[in-house]
Amino acid sequence: MTCWGAGQPAVFLESGGGAIDEFTDSRLVERLAVDRQVCLYNRAGRSPSDPAPDRAREAEDVAADFQALVRAAQIPPPYVLFGRSFGGMVVTFYASKYPTDVAGVVVFDSPAPSATMTKEDFPEGVWDFPDNVEHLNVLTGFENRFGKQPVHISAPLILISPTHGESTPEDRYWLQTSKDASQVILEGGTEVIDTQADKVAEQVLSISL
Repeated sequence: MTCWGAGQPAVFLESGGGAIDEFTDSRLVERLAVDRQVCLYNRAGRSPSDPAPDRAREAEDVAADFQALVRAAQIPPPYVLFGRSFGGMVVTFYASKYPTDVAGVVVFDSPAPSATMTKEDFPEGVWDFPDNVEHLNVLTGFENRFGKQPVHISAPLILISPTHGESTPEDRYWLQTSKDASQVILEGGTEVIDTQADKVAEQVLSISL
């Protein structure tokens, strides 16, 4: 884990892969760090974190790892959790599992989980697929699980939808997650996280203690 800035609630950016690799030196981190402590970490299996245990890992494992990490780092809750792509499933699950830890959630360009996705559609989503370094049971433990039964959180949720990203503005799955949910639409593709970092940061910073 690595952090910049100061101020609460601390913001954690969760990515589809390695957040440290994806967001370090990004305009989004630079903007957020002016007002808040903003942190990145890589999940187990993503260097420089330790290898993942050699077994199928579920959403509960990822959530427990994150809670252990922030407790060891002595970063006080609640947190603002920002999830891009697959990270949307990670942060919403954490908010449902540990509600007192979360001040709010921002889901950025995360397609709705699929209840019907199969191994043929997504072979790399099986935990022991050779390139699945996190050993996450993504297919049945995330996609199918949350596609069939969405989680529900008590914290506010902001859905940021690029017009031409991995998801579309018409994909409103995440709005059912929270009773206090809103959607912001940004013109462009996944690159808006950089090209419109100020607008993305504004939404994240709108969530306060």
